[in-house]
Formats: sequence, structure tokens, C-alpha cells
Amino acid sequence: CAFALSGVGLLYGIIECFSVDAGEEFLAAEAAATSRSIPCVCIDVDINRLCSRIGAALVPTPCNVGNAIWAWVSFPRIVWQ
Repeated sequence: CAFALSGVGLLYGIIECFSVDAGEEFLAAEAAATSRSIPCVCIDVDINRLCSRIGAALVPTPCNVGNAIWAWVSFPRIVWQ
């Protein structure tokens, strides 16, 4: 679900059209960092963590719920002015 909604599937589809080896950039980055004695850390997000991060971002907070209620209550007053 998150794979399709995030656009990652579309991106990988375009990459496949141009015969690019996906993931090779990580190996090239690691080789370049190793040759310069720089520690290399991968910050890539897997699908499980992507889904949990999206879920955490969509969880409503009390402040957001209050703002949404206020907007719905104010809507008729603004429309009929």
C-alpha cells in the first residue's frame, strides 16, 4: 500500500525503462567513502518503517482535532457572510 502511494513503484518503473541497476548507487557510495576513509551510513528506509512512519504522521493529535472541529463550526458562518 505505502509502496504504491509513495510513488516508489512509479520511480522504480521508470528506472527499469532505462535499464538502470537500482541499488548500485549505495554500493558506489560505500566504495567512494571507503576509499576516502569516511564512515558510510545508509539512511534508506525499508517498507515496514515507511508504513509505520506514515501511520505515525497520520495519527491525529488533540490540537489537530480541535482545529478541525473549529474549522467545521466556522464554515457556515464564513459562507453566509
